[in-house]
Amino acid sequence: MLLRLLSNMERRRFANYIVSLMDCSREPIWKAIERLGLPIRTLSLQPQLPNPFALPQLRECIRAWDPDIVQGWEVHGNLAACLSARRPFLLNVRGSLDDPHSEKRLTRALIRSLGWLSHRAACVIYNSTAAARQHEAIGYRCAKSCVIPNGFDCAVFRPDPDARHGIRSELEIPEQMFVVGQIARYHPVKDHETSLRAFAAFAARVPDACMMLVGSGTGEDNTRLTVQITKLGLCGRVRRLGQRTDIHRVSAALDVAVCSSTAESFPNVIGEAMACGVPCIVTDVGDCSWIVGGHGYVVPSGDSQRMAEFLECVYRQPAGERARLGAAARQRIQSQFSLAEAVRRYERAYTECTEGTRDRERE
Repeated sequence: MLLRLLSNMERRRFANYIVSLMDCSREPIWKAIERLGLPIRTLSLQPQLPNPFALPQLRECIRAWDPDIVQGWEVHGNLAACLSARRPFLLNVRGSLDDPHSEKRLTRALIRSLGWLSHRAACVIYNSTAAARQHEAIGYRCAKSCVIPNGFDCAVFRPDPDARHGIRSELEIPEQMFVVGQIARYHPVKDHETSLRAFAAFAARVPDACMMLVGSGTGEDNTRLTVQITKLGLCGRVRRLGQRTDIHRVSAALDVAVCSSTAESFPNVIGEAMACGVPCIVTDVGDCSWIVGGHGYVVPSGDSQRMAEFLECVYRQPAGERARLGAAARQRIQSQFSLAEAVRRYERAYTECTEGTRDRERE
């Protein structure tokens, strides 16, 4: 979402500078930001290794760039914005508290600390109503706050027969095979165990089905995931793609997408799949049920049996009915979660937070 925002903000009105706390210079998003021609710096922090020189480095970047506002992004970025900004700063809360123990102890402490600091922010932006409700319940307070859901470019994420054929050909998946997809990094909060159990129960009754796992940590080198798949008797039934940069093509190749997370705020992958006309089965966490909005299926977190039942429900649907469900899902994303509207709301929030700032400084 950060990359989408940077790519689509009006350049004549907004100049963006990016600081990455860790060195992500080899990551696709870093290279994409560089291609936009935007200045990007790294503090080269190491996970689990505090660096007392990082804060002065960040303050030096801010002094050099002299921004009107500083926007934090995610927990650690929000803390950095709080501690370093001499300009108005905004917090951007992009995670829910459905399953707080899935986070590291230090991260949990930082989340609560930000609640104590939030009153100093010019604005707190949440990407879901669930995140707003949960964080305000633990003490997040600010004179201005708003919910800006993630937005999707439906010209990029769209039904695409060529992409469907290309991905299936690459993976040697027959055109008629029913493909279940989960696009998520391998992490306890994504609960791959539930989705795999659901697929195992479904696959026992449906031989012409396979599952596609996409995301960092889902590749063949993940021995823990290999053990899970083997124990469930799914060897040969699961394609493990690891991290991909062509999610718009991968999503278009699916027949149904699942999200089995125990905690989410506003998962991009669900909106992306829906924009591709793919029906979704999601757990009732964060804003997932609001995103599908009656044009998909919602199950309790951890309920693999219910998820398996809905997988079979989608599989048994006549082709025309499944196509209508996918079309309705795409229409919902187009009408409720467009990228243009999300960008417009960010631009409005930034403008409101800077009105009069420079004038007051000159007085």
